Amino acid sequence: MIDTIPARPDGRNRLREARSSLYLGAWSLFLIAFAGLGLKGGLEALQKQPISIGGRYATSDSWLAALQIPRPSKSIQDALTQLPPEGAILFVGPGHEPTFILTYYTISVLSWPRKMWALGCGEAGQPPTLFILPQEPLKIEGVLYYLSKPPMWLPGGRAIGPRVTLVRVPETVTWTQYCSQ
Repeated sequence: MIDTIPARPDGRNRLREARSSLYLGAWSLFLIAFAGLGLKGGLEALQKQPISIGGRYATSDSWLAALQIPRPSKSIQDALTQLPPEGAILFVGPGHEPTFILTYYTISVLSWPRKMWALGCGEAGQPPTLFILPQEPLKIEGVLYYLSKPPMWLPGGRAIGPRVTLVRVPETVTWTQYCSQ
């Protein structure tokens, strides 16, 4: 016997059945709305994700996607070819930026065989906060500015994207001068 509600002659069964149907309908609508909104949000998030084509640069392209340049690994490598392979590169940016050090390490791998050093600048007027510099004096061939603009005294530069600029350096100056605006 499936129906376990005893029959009552006063119509309370109909009220009870109507109430049960109402609760079941309300919970069903809530579940459908919850699942629908979640599915819609998930699909929107997937559409915003860059499609990884995999291959040699899959990991570095994934991290460097924040630079907002197409094929960031290859673009950076192509830009660095204008510097001699034995030359050194200084990576300069805001030292307080959480992405600074990992971006430096990622780009330093892409810059091989060129050596890359890092200088994390402090707030305006403050000394640099992070140094990964050689112990011996070194001729810097280029400075790669990350999330910052080159100082006015440096000539020109090539924007690799909206967040990275490569500047050829005619002569090496004191390290901290590369932070000055």
